[in-house]
Amino acid sequence: MLFRFILMCVVGLMLSQLPRVHAEQLDEGMSAFQQRDYSKALAVWTKLAEQGDVSAQINLANMYAKGLGTKKDRLQAMKWLERAADKGNLEAMFDLGQLYGTQYGDIKADHELSLKWYQKAAEKGYANAQYAVGVKHFKGEGVTTDYVTAYAWMDVSMRNGYKPAESFRDLIGEVMSPEKLKQAKKSAEEINARLQTQ
Repeated sequence: MLFRFILMCVVGLMLSQLPRVHAEQLDEGMSAFQQRDYSKALAVWTKLAEQGDVSAQINLANMYAKGLGTKKDRLQAMKWLERAADKGNLEAMFDLGQLYGTQYGDIKADHELSLKWYQKAAEKGYANAQYAVGVKHFKGEGVTTDYVTAYAWMDVSMRNGYKPAESFRDLIGEVMSPEKLKQAKKSAEEINARLQTQ
């Protein structure tokens, strides 16, 4: 009985140390990265990413996307970002939108997938993604050009604190008819109301 109690205490102590050790490992990776020791940062973050750490997965994806400590590998970057996004991480969803929206060598941008990931993050309140959704609708990337929707998402993004969205929203508003502008403002109100009820 005493042995069992001691064993439980030891296991409890070890488990209580995990978050601190884990944070120290993340910091170790960041320190190596800041010192441009990319191979060490890659090794530390790979281990943590494989254990399911979302921050390490995002950091690792960015290293693969930029070719830091490894060759550029878009597929590896996507793999790690998708793992983090599957856990609901909005930054990872946004980064996937950027990754899919960028041409890599002979791999063309996939604006439909880019918009899909931006939209997922936008629907969860991520202001940068809301801005990106507005840009996609304005440019007609992955979707038909739609100034009403572009204006609405820019307005939503601005209300959520992304300052560049306001000037872009106003520029879009200047080229719209009064009727379309009224429709865009109503759409923005509807989107904001829907997001607030989530």
